[in-house]
Amino acid sequence: MTELRIADNPGLSGRLPLSLANLSLRTLHYDMTDLCYPAETSFRDWLNTIASHEGTGAECEPPMDRKVLEVLYGATGGPQWTNSENWLTDAPLGEWYGVDVDGEGRVQVLGLFGNNLSGPIPVELGSLTGLRELYLRDNALTGPIPAELGNLTSLRRLLPVRERPVRSDSGRTGGPHQPAETLPVREQPVRSDSGRTGAPRQSGKTPPGR
Repeated sequence: MTELRIADNPGLSGRLPLSLANLSLRTLHYDMTDLCYPAETSFRDWLNTIASHEGTGAECEPPMDRKVLEVLYGATGGPQWTNSENWLTDAPLGEWYGVDVDGEGRVQVLGLFGNNLSGPIPVELGSLTGLRELYLRDNALTGPIPAELGNLTSLRRLLPVRERPVRSDSGRTGGPHQPAETLPVREQPVRSDSGRTGAPRQSGKTPPGR
């Protein structure tokens, strides 16, 4: 698809999906709607490559952590997860399986390794700006690690998808594409309050380290 024309639809609202940037569009018209465009630099750069772009000029507010986790659930086969306790419920995020939050309710730890996640890592994960620790190993995740994870400036421990081969465009399997400039940390030990290094603190809802 090279053209997307959805203008003059006042009932359309919300964010343009970041996944649109995977398309090589020459025409994108969404004026006279209530849609907004994501503020991520990579998305704005993509918009600038479109020859005929007619939008609303409205920049979206950053998505709430709850919305980002809902996107993650939908993109990675949430109904088939081994454990999805409290996901997509009205429970506080700190009570969702594998999620730990700070005092303000922002997601700071996401531990879903070995939980039967499948499919690509959604680029929206880069909007969890309070995230400090991310564990996604031992799942069936595919595709490249999104460059948007480079937005996670607070991230100090990253265990992505090392043990699963990713099929490249050439059909061969191998390690996932990991642009060095987008990954601020790689499997660095976390220092505990006692000064020792090792596995991070785990809440009751976050699975233990492997």
